[in-house]
Amino acid sequence: MSTHSSLSTTNNETPILMQKFLVIVAYLVLFFSAPLHAKERDLLSISLKELMAIPTNKGVKQDLGIFQSDSQPTTANSINFGFLAGLSISAKYSAVQVAAIDLAVSEINSMGGIGGRPLTVLRGDDHHSPDRSVKLAKKMIELHRVEAILGPVTSDNSYEVLRQVAIPLNIPAITSTATANQINQLPGIDLYWRLVPSNRQQVNYILDHLDSLNRLKRVYVVAGRDLYSNEILDGIKLGIERYNGKVTGELRLTPLADIAYMDLQHEMNMIRKSNPTAIIITLPVIQIKAFLQKIEALWRGPLPTIFLGDTMRAEIVSDTKLDKVKKCVQYIIPAPTANLDIENQIRKLLNTDSLDYDATYIYDMVMLFAFAKTIEYEMGINFSRAVKLLTASGKTITKKDYPQLIPLLKKHKQLHFVGISGSIRFDEYGDNIDAQLKLFRLIEPSKILPKCQQKIPEMDN
Repeated sequence: MSTHSSLSTTNNETPILMQKFLVIVAYLVLFFSAPLHAKERDLLSISLKELMAIPTNKGVKQDLGIFQSDSQPTTANSINFGFLAGLSISAKYSAVQVAAIDLAVSEINSMGGIGGRPLTVLRGDDHHSPDRSVKLAKKMIELHRVEAILGPVTSDNSYEVLRQVAIPLNIPAITSTATANQINQLPGIDLYWRLVPSNRQQVNYILDHLDSLNRLKRVYVVAGRDLYSNEILDGIKLGIERYNGKVTGELRLTPLADIAYMDLQHEMNMIRKSNPTAIIITLPVIQIKAFLQKIEALWRGPLPTIFLGDTMRAEIVSDTKLDKVKKCVQYIIPAPTANLDIENQIRKLLNTDSLDYDATYIYDMVMLFAFAKTIEYEMGINFSRAVKLLTASGKTITKKDYPQLIPLLKKHKQLHFVGISGSIRFDEYGDNIDAQLKLFRLIEPSKILPKCQQKIPEMDN
């Protein structure tokens, strides 16, 4: 009997099978939309292994809504934080962040939780959409007793969640990736902190570095239309005058565009004809790979230095053939203190050899807020004041001091929290003044830098 005949049905069976199929589809739709609709108070549990297996870029838009850890679920007595990110957009990258969260939560709970109550962190899949981030943040707070927001990942999302949710509801928020200057300039902001360098710090680094290579004379900027890109572009255009440099042109691309399907030959020719000494790219992370592929395919002649901000990740192009481009790419990312113990634990959880720098910052976000919540609950000190006491110039503490946190604070009055990402001290705007940036190259040369990364002699500039 053939395979085809074994799968055949009679005319009478077809409507019945179709009815069954529609019932199953309807059930699945209800089940996976439950966190956002009919069963809003019921949380789906998703493990790290499941999260990493979610297909991306397959033409099917996933919707994870709000879900919880299978190992650290909510309880009637738990203290809940909420984490917002584009979890189904970049599942493997997000899994690293979620693994860091789970490790931090597990450690806090192993040391007694917060005032004897377990900590849990819900996850919200915001698709990198500001509107969706706002809706999820509201639901987390209203339906799931979330007392603090971790993230969102992007500057646009963070800005809107703070403006529409966190500030009006007096909910603390902290991020390890959203770098826009405008975020901590919002009116009434008092409960917001950022662990990584701001856009202002990035602009200063980019200009100083490219000036050291004599590559600011003719700069072409390829920018998105999001908050991050706007601030970096404006900062470059304003600051480059101090170095007697010039932005000779700019290409703006909407974050909604699928660059892989765009014909950019004309634009690439215009960039090349401007004879740039450097190309600065500030596109969102989801567009970087496609644009670098366009340069690889369409550029004719020698390339200049290609410089990217902290939206760049080496993992983005690790599986991509970019023979010409990779030699010329430099980028900056926050430089946390290496913590092999935590990194090895995350690698073991995910069964992966590749880690993103975010893991250490994500871990520290959870730890710092758990410390602050403990002070708030056990000493009656408001959350903002608790964070200030933890990140002052006092007695140095680490995560290992958590069980003795209250006695230490009572004794020393002020503490200085040093996380696995390094020292954390905030200024009056909530920026971590101890945060550092580090230069990376897609290909680290063994001896001599490629010409596109070398300093240009004064006579040739």
